[in-house]
Amino acid sequence: YKKACEALEAAYALQPKISTALSAANLRVKLGDHAMAAAAYRQVIAAAQQSEGGPSAAELSMARSRLKEAEEGLRASRVGIELLPRGGVPASLAATATSLEEKLEDLFSESASLYAEHGTELQDGSRQLVR
Repeated sequence: YKKACEALEAAYALQPKISTALSAANLRVKLGDHAMAAAAYRQVIAAAQQSEGGPSAAELSMARSRLKEAEEGLRASRVGIELLPRGGVPASLAATATSLEEKLEDLFSESASLYAEHGTELQDGSRQLVR
């Protein structure tokens, strides 16, 4: 994304087009550079005040919508909040859940071994109760 973003920004410098600015800003959001993205969206919105060469209604609507998203990302990065990916859980939460599952399996196996050493069978139902 970074190289594509740099290429779009270079193209915009040579021939400013609203669609190029929006594409670069969208990539900045994907890169997590919310401050740069927000600045680019604000420029697109400001260009609507010009008599010619300004954004279309659809481009202006996109810029306003995406500006809100970029500003939310910027606020979240300042306070250390991890944004949820669409339809998913945060990576750190997923990793923690996986780690806990692995530890639970290890604990159950270790418990079963200890019970077996003492001639007692660990009930499989105990595994279900723990979960």
